[in-house]
Amino acid sequence: MPKDLKYLNPNQIEQAFIFPKDITIAKTKHNTLDNPIILNYFLDEWEKWKVDFEAGTN
Repeated sequence: MPKDLKYLNPNQIEQAFIFPKDITIAKTKHNTLDNPIILNYFLDEWEKWKVDFEAGTN
């Protein structure tokens, strides 16, 4: 690691690879142009928040 880094140190690099228990790697399908599965994931999750957003209680 370069010694002249102003805002990054070895501890920060180590911590960048430690994730909280609520952030896990989920099994997902492959996203392609023909099958934009990531859009489906977004729309499914958006339904959970849509009501609050439309009501202005976000």
